[in-house]
Amino acid sequence: MIQPTIEGLQRYLKENNIDAEFQPSTNQLYFILMLHDREVPVFLRIISDGFLIQLLAFLPFQIKKDAVNDVSRLLHFLNKEIDAPGFGIDESLDLAFYRCMVPTINGEVDVALLNMYLNTLQKVCKDYMLNIEPVALGSITYEKIINNAKKQQ
Repeated sequence: MIQPTIEGLQRYLKENNIDAEFQPSTNQLYFILMLHDREVPVFLRIISDGFLIQLLAFLPFQIKKDAVNDVSRLLHFLNKEIDAPGFGIDESLDLAFYRCMVPTINGEVDVALLNMYLNTLQKVCKDYMLNIEPVALGSITYEKIINNAKKQQ
């Protein structure tokens, strides 16, 4: 078990070869995942007085203004279809993200649970970011993605 503190979480990540740095201005940790040779920034913060740990990964591309609706529809569809939903959009930054919330148990972070959520975040981002990016860049529409998926079934 890990204490739900920045220091405890940072120490645990370091012991598991994740070089997380503390960001004082936001009181959170951040680290980079390399997925498809791209840097995916992940932020980890303690919320709800230590009852929850939030993991937030921003996908490594900007969403074009005229693609926001299509990306929103695609992320909604993915959240409906996948076992671990968590996709969203930060419209102020024009970025898509994937978020997991890790509950603490009796005031501590369970190592196995944290690892499961870290692995889920990595797998979901890796599996779907290359499908989300062309929609975000406006090179394909939501309808076209869905029609292509239906043809492959």
